[in-house]
Amino acid sequence: MNRLLGKFVALTEVTRAGMALGAVAEVWLIALLTRADPRYSYLPVYDMPLPTALLCTAATALGLFAFGAALNDFLDSRHDRAFSPYRPIPAGDLTSAQVLVIVVGSLLTAFAAALPLGEWALVLCLLSAAGIVLFNVAGKYLPAVGVVLLGLVHAGHMLIPNAQMTFTLPIWLAMTHAMAIAAISYSLEDKRPRIDRRMMVGVFAGWIFWSAALLFAGVTQAGSAGYWPGEPWKVLLPPVIAVVAFILVAKLKIARAKSPKSAADKLIRYGSLWQAVYAMSWLIGCNLVTGAWATGALALIGFTLSIFAREVATLFGKPVGWRG
Repeated sequence: MNRLLGKFVALTEVTRAGMALGAVAEVWLIALLTRADPRYSYLPVYDMPLPTALLCTAATALGLFAFGAALNDFLDSRHDRAFSPYRPIPAGDLTSAQVLVIVVGSLLTAFAAALPLGEWALVLCLLSAAGIVLFNVAGKYLPAVGVVLLGLVHAGHMLIPNAQMTFTLPIWLAMTHAMAIAAISYSLEDKRPRIDRRMMVGVFAGWIFWSAALLFAGVTQAGSAGYWPGEPWKVLLPPVIAVVAFILVAKLKIARAKSPKSAADKLIRYGSLWQAVYAMSWLIGCNLVTGAWATGALALIGFTLSIFAREVATLFGKPVGWRG
């Protein structure tokens, strides 16, 4: 029993299973908004049965997220043996070969799940996977590039259900949130090279450029930065509340953390799962209540899974790391 629990914790840690549900909520948001808009009746995600649409988009998001997380651990295994011996590979909970199987299997799962969503879905899945590889190979060592690249991966994978660039405000918020979490957690962990003023200018310039490109595409495509039912303030109010709530939660968690590393872990964990809260807030604003409940449930399951994995790991005397 203890061995099985240990394997479960290791698998959860390698794939970041709890945090991955935030990525699922991101693509569910676009899928549900698309299905509520008759203009997109020609898209596969609109026409297929709802359970099939949710399953395909969830499997694609989970596959890409697990691919990136496991690839991170596989490539960093030598570094972890020296500096993070409690990680699954150096601790012997999983072998490098087993993690490589997870990497390949996750990527194949993402591609297979994207196929029913159409040609563009497969192309965007491929581009997202390429961005993940680029981030893990080079981007995370160049903060000015890696932070921006991470935000673009979030934006790209959200477009998988619908590549028409209509629902750009939620995508922009997810991209901005991911970039902010990546930059702040990098600074908290005091990684090398440090993010100095020049690098911050590079990150800010990248955010400005891609924000302008994304929002301009939305204006061009939909006549505004997205198509929304009802009055704009009713749609925007819940996401604004969600942003303010996250800022307060993040400040509280960082202030209570025992160390900068612990603060970074908390920020990454809560920041990833908060994408589900954002998805829920957009759906509430658009009066898609059932979808809001579904994405809210994802956030709750993700937090529960993360807490359970941490508590089980404590029984074995090991910390659980939630690095990005």
